[in-house]
Amino acid sequence: MALSLLFQGYVHELHLNDIDKSIWSFWNAIVNNTDKFVSTIENTPIAMEEWHKQKDIQKNSKRVSNFDLGFSTFF
Repeated sequence: MALSLLFQGYVHELHLNDIDKSIWSFWNAIVNNTDKFVSTIENTPIAMEEWHKQKDIQKNSKRVSNFDLGFSTFF
């Protein structure tokens, strides 16, 4: 609904929030650290060891940076 209001010109600005910190961190990383996010994608191996690392980041979401949490959500 909110996006429809924006696209149809009823509102000029839109602020969305997500209760899930992992999802918020994912979007925040993409929007505010695009180059770093792309570089991290390019330099992160796709392997089970990496999957376990990213899973641990999710389990310890309060102890990691928002960027790292956002990337692990993507991974």
